[in-house]
Amino acid sequence: MLLLTYKALHNQTPSYLTDLLHHQTPSRTLRSSDANLLSLPQRTKHRTWVIGSKRQSIRSAGPLVRASGSSWDKREETARDGEYLLGIKRLRRLYCNVGIGFHIQVLPNGKITGVHNENRYSLLEMSPVERGVLTLFGVRSGLFIAMSDKGKLYGSGHYNDECKFKENLLANNYNAYESAAYPGMYIGLSKTGKTKRGHRVTPTMTMTHFLPRI
Repeated sequence: MLLLTYKALHNQTPSYLTDLLHHQTPSRTLRSSDANLLSLPQRTKHRTWVIGSKRQSIRSAGPLVRASGSSWDKREETARDGEYLLGIKRLRRLYCNVGIGFHIQVLPNGKITGVHNENRYSLLEMSPVERGVLTLFGVRSGLFIAMSDKGKLYGSGHYNDECKFKENLLANNYNAYESAAYPGMYIGLSKTGKTKRGHRVTPTMTMTHFLPRI
């Protein structure tokens, strides 16, 4: 601070800083008149600092800072959304720790089942389509995992709204996959590896908890 003040006094700083400094001008002659002292800013009851002829309100600065921060947050969020939509596709297997443990597989005939051991039909491409929403694509079968309005899982050869799922992170670090087209319906596997109807399961049930594995 002292170095900055010294530079301002010797015109080594921008003018907006130099203009803030004012030499003390006593109303009568004092021994300190030649001491080259600076005047202190006056403070009013409205928390407004008066520096020379310039007035700057701290109170009015608050909304400006908040507005600026809010605007920045929005730009930052938009940038994050853009990056998310450009999305990194993940190759994963979804493991459900129910029964003996199953991975979801997408068979060429469009059937969705659980299989204990990893195989070529259990490899999925997880692609973001919007914030928090993704598709699950069977790499080998070439079919999307989709859910009908009856809660039945099936393999779709074409992308549509029934292929979109919300990826919800659970407290136990597993994920639950909710149909974006039919909220309240979840992907689930039974203890024997068969798929459950989406409306008959909830995210509190282990059969809807999945762990993406590499």
